[in-house]
Amino acid sequence: MSNTRLTFLPVTLSLVFSLAVGTPALGAQATSVAELHASMVGRWTGTLEYKDYSSPDRQVTLPTIFEVSAREAGGVLIRSIFDDGPGKTVTDDDRFEFSADAATLDWSGMRDATPTVFRVVSVERDTAGAIRVVAEREGEDDNKPATLRETITVEPTRFTVRKDVRFSGGEFFVRHVFRMARER
Repeated sequence: MSNTRLTFLPVTLSLVFSLAVGTPALGAQATSVAELHASMVGRWTGTLEYKDYSSPDRQVTLPTIFEVSAREAGGVLIRSIFDDGPGKTVTDDDRFEFSADAATLDWSGMRDATPTVFRVVSVERDTAGAIRVVAEREGEDDNKPATLRETITVEPTRFTVRKDVRFSGGEFFVRHVFRMARER
């Protein structure tokens, strides 16, 4: 197994933990940290579909597994496993923390010293209990300056993570989408 770092994964998964802080924007329907941690812990399977910049019109779909566990130090640990073709498996371990005021999301890989910080744009909860978080930051995509937007929707049996990118002067476009289901 390879332990190659995927630069887009940690940013995306940082939003998973962000749901666990009881963000004030949830108002009366706020979910406790313990409830959200419990809802995320477990094994999730699904796919990652992403835009392949080496061939502009090509979308790639990879089988994906997330193994999520609570960390004693706080937050969650997400081990991500991607099947990237015959004999090529990519594994990545990520930890997540949310600021005390719920205004930012901080991410760092288990070996990284510097977190990637997102500004929380919105947190919404629908009548069925799904929670949607939108967060943005300035960064890079395809080695170019860009605004990165992460949208994650969490439900009891599935979650969807979507990364949108906007280059200077352009419109947002979908960079990748994770579609995951809880294993029973």
